[in-house]
Amino acid sequence: MADSSSVGLLRGLYDYHWWANHRLFGTVRALGEETARREVGKQFSFPTLKGMFAHLYGADFIWLSRWQGVPTGRLMGDGDFATLAELRSRWDRLEAEQKAFVEGPRPCGRCSSTSRTTPPTTAARLRRC
Repeated sequence: MADSSSVGLLRGLYDYHWWANHRLFGTVRALGEETARREVGKQFSFPTLKGMFAHLYGADFIWLSRWQGVPTGRLMGDGDFATLAELRSRWDRLEAEQKAFVEGPRPCGRCSSTSRTTPPTTAARLRRC
């Protein structure tokens, strides 16, 4: 039976998130470093493909840090990664940490899996009580 709890939903969303990020990143990697650094237009929040992925990495890093109760600091971006390879390497390590956090702990008997809460509270239920 599928896990229909909010924790199960969160895990399913992260599975999709990881799959989609890998698929899109692979497409950009196949285009090459030069293309990934080329400006695609000022109409986008981040003018390069590498910058867009660096922003996604930074957002993933911030959310995991918040859920773990760790101070977040600034949002990392394009300038924090010299190459796509460096970005992918750091993202792979971050993804492993995300998976350990999202897939590891299970709610205890004191945690309600059906209560409607804000996302940070839902995420807090992933931690061990």
